[in-house]
Amino acid sequence: MGRNKALLPIFGMSLILKQILCYRNAGLDNIHVVVGHDSDAIKSELKGYDIRIIDNAGYSEGMFTSVKAGLRAIEKGGYGSFTFLPVDYALIRPGLIMKLLDSHKKTGKGFTYPRFNGKKGHPPIINMEYYDEIVGYSGEGGIKGVIKKYDAIANFVEMPTYECIFDVDTPEAYEEAKAAFEKKDHPGGSECEDLLYLNDTPPQLVGHCKKVASVTDALCEALEAKGMSLPRGLIHASALLHDIEKTKENHAVAGAALLEKMFYPRVAGIIKNHMVLGEEYRGSICPESILYLADKMVKGETVIKLEERLECCNGTDNAVFARERLSIAISLRHDLEGRIGRSIYEIIE
Repeated sequence: MGRNKALLPIFGMSLILKQILCYRNAGLDNIHVVVGHDSDAIKSELKGYDIRIIDNAGYSEGMFTSVKAGLRAIEKGGYGSFTFLPVDYALIRPGLIMKLLDSHKKTGKGFTYPRFNGKKGHPPIINMEYYDEIVGYSGEGGIKGVIKKYDAIANFVEMPTYECIFDVDTPEAYEEAKAAFEKKDHPGGSECEDLLYLNDTPPQLVGHCKKVASVTDALCEALEAKGMSLPRGLIHASALLHDIEKTKENHAVAGAALLEKMFYPRVAGIIKNHMVLGEEYRGSICPESILYLADKMVKGETVIKLEERLECCNGTDNAVFARERLSIAISLRHDLEGRIGRSIYEIIE
């Protein structure tokens, strides 16, 4: 490509840093970066980060030498498995890695791969029992030559989209990856479900989130019928994930922090406002206010009138705070009903 792939910018950072954060945000902390060409520039980029950098003098002989160099730096008896990722698989996100780790642990197989449309992708997860065979292999085909024979007994995790098989080998591919990663501002439906599951979200909260999402869908449809353009997919995903950290203190902020780690800052901002709506969103119909309103309209998995909720909060410890939040929701409801010309409860029944 004529440029160091590791240092290409994506999502406001270098590609190598983004890959490191993918692993770290997926819960892995023993991260090794193997460098070869232009190693000083990469080392400078990663200065101050808690990672181990491995020099590979034989990098010109191919990627397999880097895999071996990284493996030799691992304490063989200290881990049950390892994973690696070529830096140019630019579309990988933490959620994909978390899904692979979970599946690898549950199946107990020696190899786990993501797969899209029948094609095996990155990153693989490999048990340490194959360490010696991989490090000692000198035959043809590099890493593929030594592990391909185990495909028949491997664990394959099907992926709904192509991120695991897309690498950046040309300037055009890089521009495509950069645009695609930055354009994808929310996870799809199956990815939302994966994140809820991987975060151990209780079933009753998942049911609540799904009901709130159905309410936002109905509100968006009614507003769009009146000519308003809304990012329905973004709002739906934010609704599905808004209570993902409900079991934690200050769960809206905690949920926002989690989605930031998944590289979905727009979703994070919407989730952060679902408990206390920012002043800047209270006078407008926007993703933040739509989720805020829908969440207040659903108790458990049941739609409830806001006035009923207002009565129920009387005498509670946080009655003043609850009344303030519900009053904001009622004001939003009036605004929305004025736009669509009918009761929102008619829309969602």
